Amino acid sequence: DMKEQDDNGDKLAILRSALTEQEKAILFDAVKEKENARLQAATKYVDSFLYADFLEAYAAAYTGEDGTVQGYSAERVEKILRTMNGMTNNEKAAIWQITANGEEGKSNPFSAKIGKEVWDMIQKLYDQIEEDGGLDWAGRY
Repeated sequence: DMKEQDDNGDKLAILRSALTEQEKAILFDAVKEKENARLQAATKYVDSFLYADFLEAYAAAYTGEDGTVQGYSAERVEKILRTMNGMTNNEKAAIWQITANGEEGKSNPFSAKIGKEVWDMIQKLYDQIEEDGGLDWAGRY
């Protein structure tokens, strides 16, 4: 049971909400912080240049005619990663984990072990964000 939670979805939900501009700005910051937390968790396993290569390949494969890139899904992310020959399985596992967001890394097709380590690290960083005055994400919009 894949949880497909992508930041574009979060951003759209924020934009369409009836919040004030200031409240929207605060929520956008929280989305940004969460994006950064995921990237931070992945950098232990994968070089940022390889991640950039993945993003490029993903955008090339999944950009619609209107120029928007489709949100990440476990299947789409895996498909792109399988074509990337210059990466180890652990690197692919880390990228899959931060983009496909598989709960606890269990369904990570490249390494459940690395998936779980990245998942745990992300949760720790999310907790930190919330302790540091970040937002209670549930039910805000």
